Amino acid sequence: ASTFTDSGQQPLQESDTRAEEVVNTDAWSNLSAEEPRVEEKTDEKKDPLWSDYQNMSAEAQQRKKEMMEKERARQLELDRQAQERARLDEQARKEREEQEKKRAAEFALREEERNRQISEEREKARRALEHDDNDTDDQADMGFLSSIFGS
Repeated sequence: ASTFTDSGQQPLQESDTRAEEVVNTDAWSNLSAEEPRVEEKTDEKKDPLWSDYQNMSAEAQQRKKEMMEKERARQLELDRQAQERARLDEQARKEREEQEKKRAAEFALREEERNRQISEEREKARRALEHDDNDTDDQADMGFLSSIFGS
């Protein structure tokens, strides 16, 4: 007992008879091109199935439109957030640069003050050495003179 498919070409065993799942996601959009040509002049009632289809199609289009608007709004919000992050990052970078410049200027001032103090200390030490040398020279001269005149 074998059966045939809808095309009638291939015999199937009874154990192989399974319903094939065919999914056509574009079915509703494809049907819109096949609208019946009903003249408005006739008083015939429209097909309730066709009316249901039109309602479902309109609802689906509305949902799709709303989904696209939500996606657009979400993308705009993401773009706004990215711009805000970039602005904040730039602001933080400028603040860091300003702080670094301030630290560098403070360091330069400290170094300059330190160098000035070192120079002053060297100058004092030089003067003290000169003074000591002069005192030593004076004492040597005095010793020499006292030895000459003291004898």
